Amino acid sequence: MNYTIENQRLNISVSDDGAELKHIIYKPQQCELMWQPDEKIWSGQSPILFPIIGRLWQDKYAVGQQEFILPKHGFARKSRFEVAEASRDRLCFTLKSGESTKQQYPFDFELNAIFRLEEDCLKICYRISNMGSDEMWFAIGGHPGFQCRMGDRIVFEQPETLITALMDTEGYLEPEMQTVSENGTITITPESFLHDAYMFHKPKSDFVTLQKQELTPDIRVTFYHAEYLGIWAKPGAPYVCIEPWTGINDVRGREGQLKDKAHMIGLAAGEQYNFCYDIQVLPKQR
Repeated sequence: MNYTIENQRLNISVSDDGAELKHIIYKPQQCELMWQPDEKIWSGQSPILFPIIGRLWQDKYAVGQQEFILPKHGFARKSRFEVAEASRDRLCFTLKSGESTKQQYPFDFELNAIFRLEEDCLKICYRISNMGSDEMWFAIGGHPGFQCRMGDRIVFEQPETLITALMDTEGYLEPEMQTVSENGTITITPESFLHDAYMFHKPKSDFVTLQKQELTPDIRVTFYHAEYLGIWAKPGAPYVCIEPWTGINDVRGREGQLKDKAHMIGLAAGEQYNFCYDIQVLPKQR
């Protein structure tokens, strides 16, 4: 079921399936800014990545002496969340550990996905609480997809050199890196993302702007010093995902403990961790 918040400028819809953002409608132009699913291209829109980002080696990991199987990007995106709050300008969805999650992930947790509307900005916060007695290990990330077309540009706040990590065809990190821009600007072309996502480690910028050629609003995503920023689409498709992450995929052959996966976060018993990003709508001057 979809739940809606709105103000004079924006209408936002979020589903309790995966707490997935479904619609950002700019009301003055009645235009949809989010990618709308197409099974032939990409059926997602804005999945929550938890408790891992990308792939584990052979989709396996260990905690102590126990071994678990966990698919790419984890299970939150395919889980039904409870609606904890639904007001005019704020939604909160909750996922709690239980029998089904314990089969893939042994920790006791609560994940809150909070969506708050402020004028032309949607503020998103993922709050993870360790409800158990042991330290828990996780990664968390956003994956919102926006409508665009070839020739649109992604412009970083600062004119920085953008060097991406690379993945092989099975989704594992390769040792090589590649420079995709020397001035902080990426023009989307049919050749973009031929080797999967761009993955930038600790960019200098705090935000990127999707600058469109048409008259619909531009979109700014502020990611607040996230460990990684991913940018991805199926090559040639009319959308682009701008993805703040705390972690990244495994390298080929890495085995062992979940805590040893790159950039995993350790959260002590009883503690909370907030991961936030903003989506701001920037109308064009006419």
